[in-house]
Amino acid sequence: MSVLGYVLQMQEVAQRAPVDEEQAVQFVIDGLKDDSADIAIFYPARTFGELVKLSHRYEEKRKKRWRASQSAKKLMGHNSIPASSGTEHIAKACTKPKRMKGSCFRCGSMDHAIKNCKVPPPSGNNEVAVINTRN
Repeated sequence: MSVLGYVLQMQEVAQRAPVDEEQAVQFVIDGLKDDSADIAIFYPARTFGELVKLSHRYEEKRKKRWRASQSAKKLMGHNSIPASSGTEHIAKACTKPKRMKGSCFRCGSMDHAIKNCKVPPPSGNNEVAVINTRN
């Protein structure tokens, strides 16, 4: 459902509830559950009419952010491996045994992290692990 559709549906619901419009607008904004900075577009809104106007700008920002993320994924090679090869899947569908929390991503040892792992990566593996150095 589009954001505009959501706003209009919530406006309809709010008209049947004993809630003032400004409070209902805040409920709608909170209901979007967007943790990006784009949600700030809605903060000045006090009426549903203002929400409707701002929803168009919000949708455009979301589309731009989505396109940028898709471009970044392509640059990093995330779309280069076909899903049928078995190397790209979600954790829920993984058939390998689960790694213990806090263990090395490569060998499973609890003594060290992957950046200190002495076990060489499997041969033929062209993937690169990303290590967060902002600690």
